[in-house]
Amino acid sequence: MLNYIIRRLILGIPVLLLISAIVFLITYLIPGDPAMVVLGQGASPEALEAVRHRLGLDQPVFIRYLYWLRDLLQGNLGTSILSRQPVWGLISRSLPITLYLTALSMLIAVTIAIPLGVISALRRNTWIDVVCTTWAFVGVSLPGFWLAMLVLLCLFGVRLQWVPLQGYISPRDDVIASLKTMILPAFTLGVFLSGPLTRYLRSSMLQTLSQEYVLVARAKGLSGPYVLGQHILRNSLIPFITVLGIQFGYLLGGAVVVENVFALPGIGDLSVSAIGNRDFPVIQGVTLVVAVAFVLINLLVDIVCAMLDPRIRSTGGSW
Repeated sequence: MLNYIIRRLILGIPVLLLISAIVFLITYLIPGDPAMVVLGQGASPEALEAVRHRLGLDQPVFIRYLYWLRDLLQGNLGTSILSRQPVWGLISRSLPITLYLTALSMLIAVTIAIPLGVISALRRNTWIDVVCTTWAFVGVSLPGFWLAMLVLLCLFGVRLQWVPLQGYISPRDDVIASLKTMILPAFTLGVFLSGPLTRYLRSSMLQTLSQEYVLVARAKGLSGPYVLGQHILRNSLIPFITVLGIQFGYLLGGAVVVENVFALPGIGDLSVSAIGNRDFPVIQGVTLVVAVAFVLINLLVDIVCAMLDPRIRSTGGSW
């Protein structure tokens, strides 16, 4: 297992270098002038040129990338053009909020998806299967922003007033109050995510149910719960966990709408603000951190899948 992990880490190095180059190039292609954002529309050409020189924007893109990569290898993500604060400081304040939201959302999604996926596969072509698959299709089809507004306005927030509508309270200050502020956005993302997870688990279990080793296990007289847990569910979880890891990485960078609707100061809110202000160092830092987190999550998923199926270790998995 250790050799497998080391091999995956080595394979991740060129991936991260490629990601850093793509992130820098995409940021370079964003229209707009950061110097104009700093000085305003009425700035003189001389003042604009001085700001561009101070920010290094007058240098060739390749030279700027090498300087950025050098600072990156030293743990320096740069300084915000607008606020003059270190980029890592801004990210370190926003990232825990997004991770908190993502973890709660994944917990809700898994709590919904696993029972529905298992029941739907075991009761295939029955009315229970129809209900579960209908829920899965509804969850996939619902737009995240629409569901967020529906939950906010029509259900728990405005009508019932069970929880606060917007804002954020750290769990270090008050755990109960923090959960109340996070339950609506987490429920929104969890319901949205439970649909595809239910479908993947149902499909994976249907394939596993038709395998010969399941038939042999039942022919031996093994109990139903034992066959379900040790043979069916364990092997069906491998593709499910893979999709779960991908969705976790997606939520880190894709919860922008929900964070804005519920006024959560997470990575999504920071990204929108940075893009609107043409704050290139913040855009690069946020995108790179999310990409690195995505690679690490995929590494963790590969390790979990290798623990569930030792055959993956011998083949090295897929990157």
